Amino acid sequence: MTGDTTIVGAGPAGLACAIALARVGRSVVVREWHDRVGARFHNDFQGLENWTRNEDVLHELKQAGIDTKFEKVAVSAGTAFDAKGRRYSLNSEWPLYYLVRRGSGQGTLDRALLAQAISLGVEVRFDDRVREAKETDILATGPRTADAIAAGYVFETDMAEGSCLHLMMTWLRPATHTFWCMAAEGQSPVACSEGFARKPSMLPER
Repeated sequence: MTGDTTIVGAGPAGLACAIALARVGRSVVVREWHDRVGARFHNDFQGLENWTRNEDVLHELKQAGIDTKFEKVAVSAGTAFDAKGRRYSLNSEWPLYYLVRRGSGQGTLDRALLAQAISLGVEVRFDDRVREAKETDILATGPRTADAIAAGYVFETDMAEGSCLHLMMTWLRPATHTFWCMAAEGQSPVACSEGFARKPSMLPER
């Protein structure tokens, strides 16, 4: 196989793929229709899921040639509440997930992966919308919009680093809505699958 390998999409999947290919000597071009990485996010938090497999997700990334020195917070404990407000403690010997920041700013996962890709010689083309992909192109476009979280907020907090709350409370209407928040560096994002019945400042105390 000769010539450049083209990857459509400069999200984490596309950039991780580009890094892995570049490390084995491939010439890689990444084409992204936005003008920057992380365009769908605004310094939001997301979690790298780590509870469904025996191997740590960071170890898996390292095996794929991905440098894991990007900013992250390991979360191994927290509190969950069911729809009746009953409290459940969550504790794990290993991280349940790693909290990472998404977006185009410094310290985000997106910027860290972009820097790694460029350092390996990957060509990243922004404002480059692909109208028709070739059979040999790798498609890593991801979703156009968030499919689970429709509303999100970031607020200052004195919660402990890595704290995690998962709530399904009766004061959210309908009761099947899910609310979650995580804390890192004195800030916490809060989000709901449908929308808030009350403003974040009115959320009940833990």
